[in-house]
Amino acid sequence: LYIDSKYFLDSTGDSVIFSLLKQKFYKNSDKIQPASLRFMMDNVNLLKLREFLEKIDNDKNVTNSCNVGKNIHLTTAYTWDNKKWNLKPLFDDAVKKGSVIAL
Repeated sequence: LYIDSKYFLDSTGDSVIFSLLKQKFYKNSDKIQPASLRFMMDNVNLLKLREFLEKIDNDKNVTNSCNVGKNIHLTTAYTWDNKKWNLKPLFDDAVKKGSVIAL
């Protein structure tokens, strides 16, 4: 398989494509976004979770929810420019207690 391109974007999270192609990486640069973590859970009361999230973090630019058909979609994000993420203390505490493992 041969793919010819001037630019490639490797969004695998751990640079799998760039490693396979033996390409150079930016070092110590703000041009790189850290890998993101997305996870899915089951057996969660989404209505209660939505209420909890809206209570603890009412900044709709950060934490938000919507209904799509019969499904509830929730989102929240901690980014480098968002120093006041209201859920951060809960995650820090969970890491400290070992409930969440930070890699």
